[in-house]
Amino acid sequence: MNVDPSEYQLKYREIHLERAIEAAAAFCIMASRDRQALGLVLYTSPFNIKTIHPSQFTLIPILEQLAIFERHNTKGESGKSLLSIDCLLKEARALPFGTRLVYVGPVIKKDEYRLLEKVKSSNFSLEYFFIDAKSLERRPRQYQIKERGYEIL
Repeated sequence: MNVDPSEYQLKYREIHLERAIEAAAAFCIMASRDRQALGLVLYTSPFNIKTIHPSQFTLIPILEQLAIFERHNTKGESGKSLLSIDCLLKEARALPFGTRLVYVGPVIKKDEYRLLEKVKSSNFSLEYFFIDAKSLERRPRQYQIKERGYEIL
């Protein structure tokens, strides 16, 4: 989950960060219902990355981490970098064959898509959940997770 404030548009930053947290919490509910192991890579800045490795007992630590999430650097606007995508790729190397990876965060660029698509060669299921509704409408449907109410399907 990418919650680096500098990667979100300044105008809707707070709303988008809250929506990213809601999306992550919805994944926790889905995993609990399916009795599925769940992990989290929480990217808040290039210098602040927290990882909770997947196991059967991580739902409570993940929800606690989301509840105490603190926003840093919400004033400044910095350029988009590949660091959050690089972080996800690095963490994905240690995951078992056939893992479902979901990117939650701001819309990514085409070169970032290409980097993430490399993960599919390791037989990972890769999905995207963007927290920018306007940009989501312009993206191909293959990069969307459908929503109904607060539940992500």
